[in-house]
Amino acid sequence: MSTGQARSVPTNSSQMRRLAVLRGPDRLWKEPQTIGYRFAGRLDLPRLETALRLLARRHSALRTCFAPDQPIEVAVCLPPAAARWPLRVVRLSPDPVVAAAEQSAALAWLGSGFQPYERPLLRASVVRQPAGDLLGLAVDTTVFDCQSEPLLLADLQYVYNGLAAEDPAAFDQVRSDAAAFAREERQWLAGDKGAAALSHWDGLNEGLAAYPRLTVPTAGAYDPAAGRRHHTLAITDEQVRTMRQRMRTLRASSFVLLATAGAASVRDHADSDDVALLFGYSRRTWPVAVDLVGSLAGPCQLRVAVGRDEPVTTLYRQVRSAAMHAALHGMLGHDEFLRIRFPEAYDRMPSIPFLHLNVVDAEDGPAFHLDGLPGTKVPMPVRPDGYTPPGISVEVSLGGAGAASIVAGYPDGMYDPGLVEELTEAIVRRCVTAG
Repeated sequence: MSTGQARSVPTNSSQMRRLAVLRGPDRLWKEPQTIGYRFAGRLDLPRLETALRLLARRHSALRTCFAPDQPIEVAVCLPPAAARWPLRVVRLSPDPVVAAAEQSAALAWLGSGFQPYERPLLRASVVRQPAGDLLGLAVDTTVFDCQSEPLLLADLQYVYNGLAAEDPAAFDQVRSDAAAFAREERQWLAGDKGAAALSHWDGLNEGLAAYPRLTVPTAGAYDPAAGRRHHTLAITDEQVRTMRQRMRTLRASSFVLLATAGAASVRDHADSDDVALLFGYSRRTWPVAVDLVGSLAGPCQLRVAVGRDEPVTTLYRQVRSAAMHAALHGMLGHDEFLRIRFPEAYDRMPSIPFLHLNVVDAEDGPAFHLDGLPGTKVPMPVRPDGYTPPGISVEVSLGGAGAASIVAGYPDGMYDPGLVEELTEAIVRRCVTAG
């Protein structure tokens, strides 16, 4: 197998922003991304250990780490020979009460925060339940984003299943290089396209501060120490089918439809036609980024004028145009815009309340199988001490049958729960109702 020395590599703008906040006054490090799948059968543990180690060799982001004595522009990539993915196996007690506590402790360990300079920024667990195995994976958000999840699972399936018949050497090759993305990003930002993007965001952000303020009524002041509240609304299969039909009719993506419905629903409660929000953007328009396991995603801004009671069918054209311009200039995301135009806010967490929209559409996501055992995705515990930004975040998942939902999160005490419920219900209603 290949050997080598650890090498310095460039960080991308999303990673730089997280490192800046860590070293800034707020000293914040986000909780890891966790993934859980249940299998109705037993996994081959030695083969799983080998497959996970090979994944860390195949994707350089999974070998990326950080050093306290290095600037935020520089990361360290461990050589493939140093790749590790720690795996903890938990065999549950036959006593149901003890077993429940053991499983809870195993999942709490999986989702516990990584130390910023830990090596590696990965962990895994297998809980041997009576009817099968629960596989959990955790990766720090500084080296991994949600768009990486299906890519990682597909590669884990490929390697794990392949190891049943082939030697590990057959899979020992680099499949994606996060440093290549960071180098291309820097070249883009320093060129004419980067200058055009900055000009675009300057114009779009005119009259706004570091964050686009959400101007819906509040019930109290923002308290960074407050807990996080959630309102979850299931989206029925029939509603999803209706939404997809509307998307075809309007020739709109799921994001454009939901952003349109979100902007109109915010306008119901806002005091101005000017509606601006941040949204999660994958930044995967380059060939080097399409199949890259790594931390690429970051916030981007969308701003539209929404007349009172304006129907979705007319507003969506404006939103679609704004989304297309965001895609054109999105390699210079909001994190980089802060660094350039609002340096005083760059190494701080936001204090201005804003709306953040994230849409995950897994309509065509492949099934996850290990040795023919289908994996059933399970929700993973959320850390109670996680940071809650000011404003409202709206997460929309359009998964497979019975899996679609919309979740609105907000700081406890900042908004009336009834307003948040009304907002989420209005978004779904506008997505499925013509007008």
